Amino acid sequence: MSNGQGQDPSVRDLIRQMRESRGTRIGAAARGVGQGFTVGLSDEAMGVIRGVGALWPGGMTPGEAYTAGTEGARARNLASREAFPWTYGAGEVAGAVAPMVGAALMTGGPGGAAVAGSTGARILAGGAS
Repeated sequence: MSNGQGQDPSVRDLIRQMRESRGTRIGAAARGVGQGFTVGLSDEAMGVIRGVGALWPGGMTPGEAYTAGTEGARARNLASREAFPWTYGAGEVAGAVAPMVGAALMTGGPGGAAVAGSTGARILAGGAS
């Protein structure tokens, strides 16, 4: 159900709650990292986790649990993005870049480990020039 402005009332409530409470900026960054790291699939991953959890007897069917998990994660991601756009966006970028940096360091990509080591040494020595 849309309110004519493109948002569910529940999403608007989440945005309001996030802006009013403390510590949600960290949550927004964490959600952004999750989205960036999973290439935008963290909401679907949450649906799968909920769907697998519903395999135990009682409660929702796995399909219902998947839908509820996915929709809930999407609503929380949207609310985080709306409440703290810069924080969420920075988290997304960090989440997307982290695997590339890790891979470069682990595989010795174009001098990755050497660059990281020399940069770390310069920072510890008091200057990164």
